[in-house]
Amino acid sequence: MFDWTKYQDFAKFLIKESEKYDTETYLRAAINRSYYTSFCTCRNRIFEQNLAKKQDFYNLTHKIAVHRTVSNILYENPFVNDSSISSKISGLLIESSGKRKKADYEENYTDIKGDAYTVIRNTDYILKNINNLYNIYYLNT
Repeated sequence: MFDWTKYQDFAKFLIKESEKYDTETYLRAAINRSYYTSFCTCRNRIFEQNLAKKQDFYNLTHKIAVHRTVSNILYENPFVNDSSISSKISGLLIESSGKRKKADYEENYTDIKGDAYTVIRNTDYILKNINNLYNIYYLNT
């Protein structure tokens, strides 16, 4: 099984490289890879917690609905009693998704460097906390 957190390592590498070569391409790719680290990790945690089934996701006709569904499940069905963390993860995922769309589709991206660092920070928070929620869930059952 692929370790989605490797995308985060790659995104951080791309940001460092962008500082050496001052290239927007690296920053756009870093935003994209970092976002998909958090999205895929959250999606897989949802499957592991039985909050949704893989088949339900594959039946969605629009890919955007899959991304929205992940953040909605996190917001509405927290893994543990602390819904504030689950809600924050949902919000950070939505914020990062918007920045990922800009990086992928907008030709004139004015604050790409700042957004790249924001998405990296968001993903770091998500990875740290979704794993804690997941571990706490199993410790309390």
